[in-house]
Amino acid sequence: MRTLKELLPDWTVIAPDIPVDPKDALPFLKELCQKEQPDVIVGTSMGGMYAQQLRGFKRICVNPAFDLPQHKDILYEGTFDFFNPRKNGETTFIITHEIISHFAEMEAHQFDGITDEDRDNVYGLFADNDTTVNCEDIFRKYYKNVIHFRGEHRLNRQVIEEVIVPLVQELVQREYRWEDNGYTCVFKVDRQSASFEEIDRLDFSRYLLQIDVQGLMKALHVSDLRQLVEEVKDHFSFGIMEHFLKKNGIAYSTYYETNFD
Repeated sequence: MRTLKELLPDWTVIAPDIPVDPKDALPFLKELCQKEQPDVIVGTSMGGMYAQQLRGFKRICVNPAFDLPQHKDILYEGTFDFFNPRKNGETTFIITHEIISHFAEMEAHQFDGITDEDRDNVYGLFADNDTTVNCEDIFRKYYKNVIHFRGEHRLNRQVIEEVIVPLVQELVQREYRWEDNGYTCVFKVDRQSASFEEIDRLDFSRYLLQIDVQGLMKALHVSDLRQLVEEVKDHFSFGIMEHFLKKNGIAYSTYYETNFD
């Protein structure tokens, strides 16, 4: 995750040390996600297995190890080294028979409770030369968004820069369209900005509002982008939005364009 932080310097990248035992790790991650409300979750290998189970968020599962208990050459009892030392200084961890049984229990239920929203928002990325695990067939039973890339099981900087980062950026930028009395409304939002367009294709014109997204969230009493989008889709047309911005003193700019096609 150090490479992600370098390539996305203006973003907040959270990469905690998680418990070794999945019985503790998954509740830890669920609680963390509810607290932090991440725009997108990225997990690789075993992390991809965990990411898939964090329902309700946009997720990228890279070479996910959904069938880890089946790989006796990977998951077995013993003492092992962490790839990187932990923040508390620990450099090794122990896998016990009990921990292996907890992985098996998780494997049996990891796809429970998938929604249509999850199927739209979960992406599986699979390397063409992954000789460690290959769970694409399992992923395709439940999800539709599959991307292949040149690489191996462990990611290198080139894959992160050319494959992972562009997809993260694409998923974080939310765009929603709907029809309102013959006009097309387009709402785009991320952590830094928001815009609201009203498109009239009959006279080839559009109005565009650039909006202070934090001010809008505060005025609507919402704490995350998903709640914000639902409020806008359910209650606002372009005219109502502009009136709301003026009434609540929210900073915005207005643009008008003709013949935009």
